[in-house]
Amino acid sequence: MIKLLKLLLLVFVGIKLNAQNSFITGSIKETKQLPINSASIILKDTTGKIISYTYSDEHGNYVLTINKRGVFVLYVNALGFEQKRTTLDFSNKIENQVINFFLSKKEEPLKEIVVESRRAITTKNDTIVFDAKSFALGNEQVVEDLLKRIPGINVLPDGTIKVGSREVEKVMIEGDDMFDRGYKILTKNMPFNPIEKIEVLQRFSNNKILKGIENSDKVAINLTLKQDFKRKWFGNLGVGHSFISEIRHDAKGNLMNFGKRDKYYFLTNINNIGFDATGDINHLIRSYHIDEPGNIGDDETANIYLFLGHSTPNLKQKRVNLNNSKILSLNSIINLTEKIKLTLMGFLNDDRALYFRNSLQMFNIGNINFENKEDFEGIRNRNVGFKKIQLLYNISQTKTLEYVGKYSNGIEINQSNLIFNNKLSSTDKCNF
Repeated sequence: MIKLLKLLLLVFVGIKLNAQNSFITGSIKETKQLPINSASIILKDTTGKIISYTYSDEHGNYVLTINKRGVFVLYVNALGFEQKRTTLDFSNKIENQVINFFLSKKEEPLKEIVVESRRAITTKNDTIVFDAKSFALGNEQVVEDLLKRIPGINVLPDGTIKVGSREVEKVMIEGDDMFDRGYKILTKNMPFNPIEKIEVLQRFSNNKILKGIENSDKVAINLTLKQDFKRKWFGNLGVGHSFISEIRHDAKGNLMNFGKRDKYYFLTNINNIGFDATGDINHLIRSYHIDEPGNIGDDETANIYLFLGHSTPNLKQKRVNLNNSKILSLNSIINLTEKIKLTLMGFLNDDRALYFRNSLQMFNIGNINFENKEDFEGIRNRNVGFKKIQLLYNISQTKTLEYVGKYSNGIEINQSNLIFNNKLSSTDKCNF
């Protein structure tokens, strides 16, 4: 009897709960009477709280359950159609309702889309233009790192730049040259960020009057800058110091302004981590061009008949270059008038390099056994100062007057201590 009463009670409660639920049914169609599938039907109260929701089926039909009294808003949304909504008042009682919706298609104006094509490589006559952004990987620091990414350009370990098998004559900025064949100072120190394009100039002539007349197989590189870096001062500064095992320091700075009329580039580098910030400075001081027509005295130099230095092992230069280098370079190009251009350059370099070599040779010839032990230590101190002034006067389209004056002063002192089989031999040598 008790079990029967419990069963009747559960049936009564189920009927009561089911009586409290009502349903909103209907269909969602577009104006052409076509059903809309997967339209969302959402019932919210006046505060915006979601009471119930569902989706229309493939025939556009829906069923929504409601079990609360109050005033509600029924929203219908479908992709590509205007939203519809209606207000329902269930304040007094909850009852089933049939509500159909007809949605109109939504027309949205498309925003303008501009498609720009960026070609990585273009060719203009004797000039090949490379887009820097297309080849940069993001881990470059200086111009030299960027040039290593350009196909056809080969950067050697000492910083020499070749296009194919030909070494470049110069590396220019916006058509102006500051360093001539001493371009490594630029490529090893200038940050790569301002570079927009790299132009490889084929059949290049150092004398613009002979362009197209000279039978030239020379090549040069011209760097063009982004608009944000033109006609304003910018630069960078980096400092590093280490106290672990040995004290090491590395400081570098660049300050530059490349305007349409005048250009300035100041740089400094102080390091003892083996980094060569200049390359072979002879290319800067004695930057002559072989078989260059139109120049007089360009290949006249003071020859060095005796050089007293030390040879280094045939390893990576950074690993054997135990240096303490200080460099300061001040460079400017000033257009005095439309026809007169003045180029000024100042360069100071103080470098101290240490070399050492330890070797042990053992000989066994018949009954004779002996060994040679060598402990060598060499120190090279080099101080170089260099100044250059270049005045270019474009008289006419067929006449140009150019004056180049250079002054350099350098001294190199080499000291060495050699212990050969416990016997000391020391030398002091000075090269000017």
